[in-house]
Parts: sequence; C-alpha cells; structure tokens
Amino acid sequence: MLDATIIKDYIKTSHKKGEGRMCAQDVENLLNWVIDQDMLNNIHQLAEEGYQEMAGIGHRLSNVFQDLLSNMDDDSYTLRATNDRWVQNCVKAFIKGVGNRSLTIETSNSNYDILAVKEGIQKRTGINVTLSNENITSLYDLCRYTSSGINNTRSPWCALFTKDDLLALEYIGDLRHYYRNSYGTTINKVFGQIPLTNLLESFRLVKNGTGKVLTMYFTHATMMDMVYAALGLFKDEVPLKADKRNPERKWRSSKVSAFASNLIATLNRCTDGSRTDYNVAFYLNERPLKDICNNGECSWQEFENILQNFVNTTLNFC
Repeated sequence: MLDATIIKDYIKTSHKKGEGRMCAQDVENLLNWVIDQDMLNNIHQLAEEGYQEMAGIGHRLSNVFQDLLSNMDDDSYTLRATNDRWVQNCVKAFIKGVGNRSLTIETSNSNYDILAVKEGIQKRTGINVTLSNENITSLYDLCRYTSSGINNTRSPWCALFTKDDLLALEYIGDLRHYYRNSYGTTINKVFGQIPLTNLLESFRLVKNGTGKVLTMYFTHATMMDMVYAALGLFKDEVPLKADKRNPERKWRSSKVSAFASNLIATLNRCTDGSRTDYNVAFYLNERPLKDICNNGECSWQEFENILQNFVNTTLNFC
C-alpha cells in the first residue's frame, strides 16, 4: 500500500514531465502540504478540529440555555462518555465550551463505481503506479480529515478528486453505515431504542419534579445511526444497493453522521395561567429535526406515543 509521501513524489514527477491533468496550483499546494504528526502519533485521539467543534457546541448551548447550564448541582446533570479516550476528550472540550469547569464526566456503563474514480485519479495525477481500492479510500480520508470546516479550508488532497468522485466515495460510506449500523440490518434499530427509552424516562422524571437539568451521552456515529433507525429517520423506500446510487436518497452519512454530529431534545414547560403543558423539540446538528412531529416540535402526547413502544426493549437476545 502506497503512503501519501510516495504518492506526492509520483505526482511531482509526472507533473514535471507534463503528464497528468492537475493544475499547477493544486500540485504546488499538495507539495507544500505537511502532515500533522499528531494525527499519526496519536491514533484514536481527538483531533484539534474535533476539539474545537465540541467546544463550539458547548459554547452555543450555554448561550441559549445560560440560566440552566451556568449553575448546576452534581446531581442535576449527567455527562456520560464511552470508555474511549477520544470520546472522553470530546466531553472535556464540550465542558470547556460551556464554561462551567466544575462539571464532571461519568464513564460508560458497559464498491460502488470505485473503478471509475480510480481511473480518473490515475489520469488526473499522471502517475503510472496502479492505485488500490485501499489507496483511494485512504486518500479520500486524507481529504476529509485534513480539511477544516471551522477555518473553511480545503485540504490539498481534495484536488485529486472531482465532485463526482467525492459523491461516489460518499456513497461507499453510506452503504457501510446503512448495513453495518442502520436499516440494512434489522437488529440495529433495537439497539437504538435503548437510549431513546432513557430519554423518555429522563423527561418523565423532569415532569414529576425529580429529573436532571441536563443529560448528555457522548458516543460514536454507530449509535447515532442506530437511533435514527429506531426513530425511522432518513429511511428510503428502496433499500440502498451497491448496483445503483439514488442521488435523491435520504440516507446521507456525510450529513446525518458527520463529524461532531449531535441529536438534542429539549423539554419545554408552557404555562397559561393555571394551566401547564409540555412539548419536546428535537434538533439534529443544532437545527430543527423537521422529519419528526411538527418540524421537530412534538406535543408531550406525540413524544410519548413515539417512544412508549421502546420502554420494554431489552438486549436479552445478545
């Protein structure tokens, strides 16, 4: 398997020979690119970009819910992470963004059209070394992981791909998420029902005056996909298949399972004189989740109707 440095050298040589189709600026950007050694030395660690994203989420939530998040007793909130170090660092970044450093963290309780892409990259770079499927997906990851959404900068590795290439590679990720984590395997939605049951129970306690102000679980994209499946979100009428890519499909892993993706539910108490009512608002990546209830806003009865069937969910089949 070729590494990035060798591929850079091949591209440099082919460009000097007048081969390939990359423009001079793209080649220069690629040659000037220096890998962040932390990315190699700290495998399975939270990148600086991810840290900033999580801190940003915390900061924005603290601005919206300032009265709730500024002063919380230890028994009034839950911040729980998986045992993975990078996930726990996500929580630390979130806490920094909130600005309440006294918060503590609980640990967890327990080939679609790839050939066309390859041919295009071979011609674009002008290199005569045959790239493997693993080379292509690794270069795609370099493009994704070394770009910055916060700074709005594109990695020079992205210049190797056309828009059509990126759409094809995105679909490979869609298929992987769909069958490994979501609708492609029936049992996935059962796993997604477990945290949703906890959400219902948490909000019932709040209504009764004994719940916590804040409950947050930090986990992986796998669990996010399972929750989507349990809620019936982003479900296509025709299952995703490797032999045909529907450009209008609902299941897009680059959107629903993006870096620092988040699902937020808020319980809102509404009073009108002596009458008190509740509703629940859902947000995906800090935007209203329009595919549920009334553009993301559920009456309490609608909320209970959606989640009540999950209450008796168990993992006894495992």
